[in-house]
Amino acid sequence: MYAPLLQLKNETQFRQYYIKNFCTRPIITHDGFNIVFRQDRFDHAFFKSQDRRLRDKSEFDWDRAQRMDWIKKVLQDPHVITYQGFDNIKYRIDPLRRVSVLTDDMYAVIIEFNRKLTKGFFITAFMIHDKEILQNLISKPLWSHPFIIN
Repeated sequence: MYAPLLQLKNETQFRQYYIKNFCTRPIITHDGFNIVFRQDRFDHAFFKSQDRRLRDKSEFDWDRAQRMDWIKKVLQDPHVITYQGFDNIKYRIDPLRRVSVLTDDMYAVIIEFNRKLTKGFFITAFMIHDKEILQNLISKPLWSHPFIIN
């Protein structure tokens, strides 16, 4: 296992932990980027949909929440491989999105940079429950900096 699991009692404690430990100041990645965590991302990152097609995010996800501390560790780990993300709306690779993947632990952290690459924003982190999803993530081009944005 990549790191110990966070052991808290309920959703409220996880939310308070997230706000206190992630939202008060940016996390600096291994390559020097400031990553901002917004309070409103908690529900997106730590809830899951009972029906993926509905995308209702109605159920607290203990697996994701217990791995909350993994997010910082992944972002600061220079050995984690990073890939370019995918824009599901425009249906194309998005080099402003960086997906850090722990292949052995089947875990991913997604951040998105502003156009000038002066800072990034936490989007989500999740357990990869399907080998096809893992293959999809790692089939994207490697993320590298600097790169030219047209």
